[in-house]
Formats: sequence, structure tokens, C-alpha cells
Amino acid sequence: MPFAISIPVAPISQNEFFALDHRMMAMAFAIHNEVGRFCDENVYRDELANRCKEAGLVAHREVHIKATHNGFQKDYFIDLLINHGAVYELKATESLTSNHHRQIISYLLMAELTHGKLVNFREPSVQQRFCSTTLCHDDRKKFACHITTLDTPAQPYHTHLSRLLKLTQLKTIHWINISPNTLTFTKL
Repeated sequence: MPFAISIPVAPISQNEFFALDHRMMAMAFAIHNEVGRFCDENVYRDELANRCKEAGLVAHREVHIKATHNGFQKDYFIDLLINHGAVYELKATESLTSNHHRQIISYLLMAELTHGKLVNFREPSVQQRFCSTTLCHDDRKKFACHITTLDTPAQPYHTHLSRLLKLTQLKTIHWINISPNTLTFTKL
């Protein structure tokens, strides 16, 4: 599926990201201390973008990514893209969830970038989660990773994933199942 990004992007190294992130999080904590934790996500995004620009960083808000495939079209928006290579997804929610993590990983993969961070301003102290991927677009076609939480027999699901593998161009599916007492890794 082709992705079109509204501005140029360039991956940065992990060390570059951590140096940039140190500055970003100092600004995020300052904003949290000044305006509190009950504002709308857009307030935090706009204030953080303004402070980045004042600090000499390049900050783009709501960076548009367009996904298209055989007449299908979907628009995505990265909250903040800093220095063309660091994705920041900002939240004002009770807590960060796995869906938020999947969202930023998807943005990193669509933009072919490697590092980003989830930042949640609603908590009493700013909640943050580093996200990283080394996969490029071509690598993503080679395998899929699927995580489940089945506590029933997994054989029907195994059969389903095997059929999926045969019907796609994927070479491998890595399946992780987390049940109350067992963690199972399966490579199909």
C-alpha cells in the first residue's frame, strides 16, 4: 500500500533521538506544570510545537499521511514531527494503551521512520513511552507478527493463521499468545 507524506522525512539515529527527546520532555514537563493535566490534546500539541520553534527545532503539526490502494484511501495525521525525523504522538487520556502504541508504530512504519514517543498529559505526572522500529517498507512484506490472548485451545486459530499465510505474499507469521499462565511463541 503506497503512503504519501505531506513533508519530507529523514530517519534519525537512536542517539540523535534521545538527545532531542531530552529537550522535548523537558518542555513537555514544563507545559504540564504550567497548564495542568485536564486540557485538550490540541492545547498540549500547539504549545509544545510553539516551544520547539522557540528553541530552534523544526516542528510540524498534524503531518498528513495518505494511504491509497486500489481505490481505497485513508488519511492519517502525526501529531508532531520534530526535525523531520522524530514522531511525537500526544494524548490526554486516563492512561496509554496498546492501541496508542500500535498507532505510533503504524505512523513510524508508514513514514519509514525509526523512533517516536507517546506522551500522555492527563496523568498526575507526564506518562511517556518510547517506540522504535527498524523495519522498512520492504521488510514489512516478509513477515507479520500477531499477538493474541487466547486461553482456549489455540489450534483453530493456528489453522486460521496458516491459511492466511498461504493466501498472502508473507513468508512468515510470528504469533505470540499470552494466556494467564503461559506465554507461547510460534513461528508459522
